[in-house]
Amino acid sequence: MRLQRADILANKTINGEATQLLTGDVVFTKESMTMSSDRARWKDKIKQGTLSGNVVIVKEGRTLTCDSLYYNSNIDLMKTFGRTHIWDDDYDLEADSLIFYSEKDSGDALGNVQLLQKSQDIHSDQMTYVKKLNNDAVSYTANGNVTIIEINEDRRASCGKAIYNRDEENTILLENPKLYDGKRELTGKSINLYYSEEVLNYMFIPSQSHAISSVDGWREITKNDTLIKKDTLSFMDDMSGNAMHGYFVDGELDSLRLEGMATTLYHILEDSVYQGKNKASGDTIIMRFGEQELNDIQIYGGARGTYTPDSTNSELESNIIYKAENIVYGIKDEITVLDGQANLHHATTDMDAGYITVDMKTSMLYAIPVALGDTITPPIVPTIVEKGDEPMTGEAMAYNLKTKKGRISKGRTKSGDSYYAGTTIRNEGKKEFYIKNSLYTSCDLEDPHFHFAGERMKMIQKEKIISKPMIFQISHIPLIGLPFIILPNQGGRRHSGWIMPTYGDSKNRGQYMDGGGYFFSPSDYWDYKTLVGFSDKQGFRMRNYIRYKKRYWYSGNLLLEGKWRLSQGNNIATLKDNYKQDIVAKWNHKHTLRHNQSFSASVQYYSNGEYNYKTGTDINDRLKQTAKSNVTYSKRWKSGNSLSLNASANQDLMVDRKIDATSDFYEKPTSSGKELTIVSANLPNASFRLGNKNPFKSKDGNPHWYNNLSTNYSTSLNRKLRTFYKSEEYDDTDSTVAYRWNLDSDGKGKVYSEEQQNINHSYGLSSPFKIFRYISVNPNLSMKTNWFDRYYETIGLDSVANKPIREETMGFASRTTGSMSMKFNTNVYGLFPVSVGSLGAVRHTMTPSIGYSYTPDFSKPVFGRDLGYFETIADTSGEILLSDRFQGTSQQEQKSMSMSLRNIVEAKWGKAENEKIIKLINWNMNTSYNFAKEEFQLNNLSSRITTQLGKIMNLQINMTHDFYEYDNEEKKRISTLRTSELSMPFSDNGKLNIPNPRLYQASFNTSFKFSGKRWTQTFEEELDTTKADTTVLDDEELFGDDFLPQRSQNQYSGGQGQLWTASFAINYSLNKSNPDDIKKTFWVSANSNINVTKSWKVGYSARFNMLETQLVSHSFSINKDLHCWELSLKWTPTGPGAGYFLKINVKSPNLRDIKFEEKGGIHSFRSGF
Repeated sequence: MRLQRADILANKTINGEATQLLTGDVVFTKESMTMSSDRARWKDKIKQGTLSGNVVIVKEGRTLTCDSLYYNSNIDLMKTFGRTHIWDDDYDLEADSLIFYSEKDSGDALGNVQLLQKSQDIHSDQMTYVKKLNNDAVSYTANGNVTIIEINEDRRASCGKAIYNRDEENTILLENPKLYDGKRELTGKSINLYYSEEVLNYMFIPSQSHAISSVDGWREITKNDTLIKKDTLSFMDDMSGNAMHGYFVDGELDSLRLEGMATTLYHILEDSVYQGKNKASGDTIIMRFGEQELNDIQIYGGARGTYTPDSTNSELESNIIYKAENIVYGIKDEITVLDGQANLHHATTDMDAGYITVDMKTSMLYAIPVALGDTITPPIVPTIVEKGDEPMTGEAMAYNLKTKKGRISKGRTKSGDSYYAGTTIRNEGKKEFYIKNSLYTSCDLEDPHFHFAGERMKMIQKEKIISKPMIFQISHIPLIGLPFIILPNQGGRRHSGWIMPTYGDSKNRGQYMDGGGYFFSPSDYWDYKTLVGFSDKQGFRMRNYIRYKKRYWYSGNLLLEGKWRLSQGNNIATLKDNYKQDIVAKWNHKHTLRHNQSFSASVQYYSNGEYNYKTGTDINDRLKQTAKSNVTYSKRWKSGNSLSLNASANQDLMVDRKIDATSDFYEKPTSSGKELTIVSANLPNASFRLGNKNPFKSKDGNPHWYNNLSTNYSTSLNRKLRTFYKSEEYDDTDSTVAYRWNLDSDGKGKVYSEEQQNINHSYGLSSPFKIFRYISVNPNLSMKTNWFDRYYETIGLDSVANKPIREETMGFASRTTGSMSMKFNTNVYGLFPVSVGSLGAVRHTMTPSIGYSYTPDFSKPVFGRDLGYFETIADTSGEILLSDRFQGTSQQEQKSMSMSLRNIVEAKWGKAENEKIIKLINWNMNTSYNFAKEEFQLNNLSSRITTQLGKIMNLQINMTHDFYEYDNEEKKRISTLRTSELSMPFSDNGKLNIPNPRLYQASFNTSFKFSGKRWTQTFEEELDTTKADTTVLDDEELFGDDFLPQRSQNQYSGGQGQLWTASFAINYSLNKSNPDDIKKTFWVSANSNINVTKSWKVGYSARFNMLETQLVSHSFSINKDLHCWELSLKWTPTGPGAGYFLKINVKSPNLRDIKFEEKGGIHSFRSGF
């Protein structure tokens, strides 16, 4: 280091060191380096010093300027202070200070660092740099608020740290790096930039890559095609992925590649007018650019996306959701290609195909199974589905998203249960389809068993099909050809339309037509069906049926049926003057009203009692011989009060045959005055009931016996009407007394009638309580007052019949009766800890009950007062006869003690959480003893036993035992107890007589069922009957699956249906009221069904009279599933319903009238509808 010059030189010792103090035009040199300043301090001994004031250092074309610096010549270290500037031909750097090594041309710049080199302007808080030998630029590491500006490009970067390697020509941006390229902003965990000859050609973001780009445009708001407003809009396109690759050509971005969970959001503008946004994702997204504009987007691997049109876009009003293996979206031509397992959803439309092209400019979709020339990808047949409709498939499709119109080549579709196909299918709107060279069938096979073929077809979904011409074919064999046909197309749902009749010819009915008519369905709430039938040997029949329903409110139906049949002969031409008319009306209605009100009606009317018997083909219909009607209105209040209004009537449809001496049902009268009811009715029956009241409720929480006291009250109005036939006495030809039904002059039964109406008031008082903790006591007092509109007065004595003559008198009269009772009951439990298998314990519960009731004899004074309910008159022998002023007034005192015993036997079955309680036996017995009666004080003993063994069997036994003897000579009971002697050592005579009641009446009813499960793997296999499970008395069927632990599925493989089922019902009754004339009945009914194969089913039912060893009735049924057809055969070999009915028909509800029928027996001379 040599001092070249200075205006003033002074030597001075400072801190023991010799120091040169230089002032004015100071210049030092060291080899090729020249250093100049205004002032300097130099310590030559240690080769260190400072320069200040306009410091300039020049070395080999490199210049450094600063305010001051410290220089250590030993290590070639310079530290500058004040604004520092260093430059040469390759770079230019400025900073607040610099640590610089002149020999290495490297340094560490601090504070407001700015580096200019190779068209880049770099700013940072700190920078370490080095310029290697023969390099034309520095390598650097910049830290803190780093900004890199490419002067000749519209590009800049920012980050917390940047590393530039001149040898590799790459820059690494770290710490929240951002790269701005035009309107795009790219970010990531780090950004790697690679240059070639100072031009950026590659960018790599290894993780957390993200890019956004601003877009400006307009939104045009129009009305009636007139622009009324134009709004300025700004959007941000968005791209992200795990990694991003950017490729540049001549410094301009050419493409971006996003990898790993890649997504992109792009806003679409057409002539700067905003159309909508497109959001897509996939494994990899490639975006290609041209002239700074995005050209296309390519998505590979699990591609999917959503296009959302702008609210002002009149072309599309809802989102388009799409997915495919790969997607290519062209920005300029607005064409999107979905390749591989493509799916597109728009509004209510879904499309699937192997290859779909979407042209957004024309709103057209094009779909084919696979891309042209692709021989590797498995094809996917194009399928389009409109919401609520069946899918439509074809070899190629074209569809307009805007108009919803499309065209399918070699298409096939389903509507309801029917299938359609054609060489071309096109639609006009959502419901109308036009099919060329059409095929229509309900068979789901590609080669159907039957079909309708036509050249042109119009299909209106859920309405009808129009075709011309139409040829019906079975197995491609033409059978019927029609020039024009209209078929229903409702898929089984309700719709208006004609009902095709059945035609035929039989020996009994002649030529006939059955079941033709019309079905009218104007709304979802009601429909109407009318059917007619005609046979030229019998007559005419019409049926009208109305159904209506509104959910949660009301429902009902009305049947009006009439039949006009020839009364004589079989010449239909005489029907006008030679017919018998039958009319039937049935109405059922349920109505739920507000405020806990309801109304219901079930009304039946038959003009002829023989209607069911002579017109029904089903045995259950033929056995219905009672017409019952009931109409009820009810109202309930929260207080417990209730009101009910009712009208009812019962009509005996067989009563005319019961009085016809030529009928098999004739009932011969055995006395005069016997009655057969024709119609009995209650018009009306109104009742009101007050809820139970507790007048002395406990208020302090400490109940007393009187707190349980409760009262009840009800009142009712009854008006009873009855018509009936009555028997009379007459002298037979041999002058003996005989009896017959009273007939009028026409030979018909003479109809009598009676009417009775009253108002009843019932009130009661009860106060249940317990004694000794376990015994329940319930005392009860009940009273009843009847108000009548008529009563009977005794006006004399019928000396012949020796009975009072009564005269009905209209007027008000009342009667009050009552009774009192007290009942005691308790429960006694017995537990038997039996442990056998799954049986854990048996419990026996006994409920003994004893009660006492008292009812006065109202023909005598009650509490010393004559109530006047009876009048007296002396008979011909002077005996006093009682005459009831009303009807049914009790004239027998009741002091009755009732006794009953209820037994319940239950079993605890299973273990732990699967434990169940099973009721095994329920046995109830009861009898009573009337202390007030002079004879027969002890009432019959009634008992009832019920049990149920799981799902397989139930049993019920009813028995009645009589405690009194029967006099075989007098043929009646006598008031002598029936007893048996029992040895008793401590009695007076060593014997004790105990009651031995005789069986008076008994009935035994049981039903049980068996089944065999299939053991094949699935129901689709043909059945192998040798593998059938015939073990029926297993635990599951004895107790039901609810009582058993769950089995694993591999414990048995036969759970796919049953091979066979059989059920039996046994009814046995015994009546020994007269031991010499015991009456018995013994009936057995059987039903069985066998699934011979998966499509063959056979059924058999029979009823046997076991006492007569007679088969009363039996019938067979056979059903065969013929894929799209079905076969059914019903055959009753013998009896009144003997006959057969064979039917083969198409399964489809729309085509069910395509059928073949063959009838015989009862089905051949009775209408089947």
